[in-house]
Amino acid sequence: MGTRAAHKSSISSGIMKVVSLFTSLQVVNVLCSMIKMKFVSLWLEATGVGLFGLYSTITETLATLTDTGLRQSSVREVASERDKPSRLRRLVAVVRSWSCVSGLVGCVLVCAFSPLLAILLFDDISQWWNFIILGFCMLVNSLSSGEHAILQGLGRFKYIARAVLAASVTGLVISIPMFRFFGHTSVILSILVYALAGLFFVRRYRYDTQGERPSVRKLKEGKDLAKIGGFIALAAFMAQMGNTVFVTWLNRYASTAEVGYFQAGNTLVIRYVGFVISAIGMEFYPRLSANIRSRMRHNVFVNHEITLILTALTPLILLFLLFRHVMVWVLYTPAFEIILPFITIGIIHAIFRSTSSVVAFSIVAKGDGKTYFFVETIDALWGVILTITGYRLAGLPGVGVAYILWFLSYFIFTTVICRRRYNLCISRRTLLAIVLSLSICVCAAFAVTLLPWYVYAPLLLVPVVFYLRRLMKLFLPKF
Repeated sequence: MGTRAAHKSSISSGIMKVVSLFTSLQVVNVLCSMIKMKFVSLWLEATGVGLFGLYSTITETLATLTDTGLRQSSVREVASERDKPSRLRRLVAVVRSWSCVSGLVGCVLVCAFSPLLAILLFDDISQWWNFIILGFCMLVNSLSSGEHAILQGLGRFKYIARAVLAASVTGLVISIPMFRFFGHTSVILSILVYALAGLFFVRRYRYDTQGERPSVRKLKEGKDLAKIGGFIALAAFMAQMGNTVFVTWLNRYASTAEVGYFQAGNTLVIRYVGFVISAIGMEFYPRLSANIRSRMRHNVFVNHEITLILTALTPLILLFLLFRHVMVWVLYTPAFEIILPFITIGIIHAIFRSTSSVVAFSIVAKGDGKTYFFVETIDALWGVILTITGYRLAGLPGVGVAYILWFLSYFIFTTVICRRRYNLCISRRTLLAIVLSLSICVCAAFAVTLLPWYVYAPLLLVPVVFYLRRLMKLFLPKF
């Protein structure tokens, strides 16, 4: 028992170190992005900000369709083969081959339709060359994504963090003078600089295949990789479509201003939680993939991860509720206080979103692409129904309630699927941790709504201290 406890403590400590590393990295990236947009708004005004948003949307949408979910499927395969050097080297070459092909497909599509895109978006065909550069950026980003997937599968998280940090800072330093002297042309050039910096720095830490090179022949060996990734990409596309459908409906049913309020609140409750979930998934997904063939380890890792993520996320939810006014004032304006009921209710969805994400990782780690696509499609449709119904009944606060019901349903759905297909069992101890976290956060939401700040602030800080002490014990067992 002592050895098992020590092993769990070691795993928890390792996970929290990775989480703290990537959470800090994301904070730095956000700060760099804020500095970049500050100079853009100062020298290029609203047009420059709009161009960044426009080009980013085009790149993300096309990348979702052309990369065929390679990053997630590649991480899974690399993690499962990382203890077999000869097979690993060949697999890495396969991943690089497919990354190159998917990037080339995206590049060719954007370049081929560059005149049409220029007319549709700018009503000026002379802007076609911007999309040629954007197409090249897609190729570079695809190559970078492949290298990141390989490093993640190998568990080389420090190298990923160093590469991302160096690329962000380098891109910012080079871009700022361009914003000042090159005008609106600097927007597309800045995107290119960031892409090239990302590829340059991640290649410094690339895995050496010792003679194995990407080739057309290796594309055939990666058919299963692309097949699984294709289902993952389709699932991601369905999730994006679900959000697009709701926003389009809201714009017609209510107003563009209401869409703005929804987007502001949605950014807070979704991105805030996303920082923690993505940081934990960075370490958990390859570890689960490497041990997915063992039913016992599968169960232990999933239950342990849910308990750990609740320990990390619960105090963050409480701090969010405590400082929600300040966040709205800093990020937006006092006029956006209208979203406070929405984000106060909506943030509670994070409990079920985080736990269901951990369970859903099991489907991807198993390589069960069809099941994952089915689950995500049903979830996207159910989410659209719930959010539209919630808004019609109670406005934006109703959307917050819909989020809670949506991700509670997702947790139950994924748990039932994994129970029947993979014999995954959520332990009583894990369920109690979920109930405890939910109870504390719901009581905190009522407290900040009904009580004055000098009453609810001390009440919220008590469980925050309790959870933070538990987290400290993971870093410092003698604490």
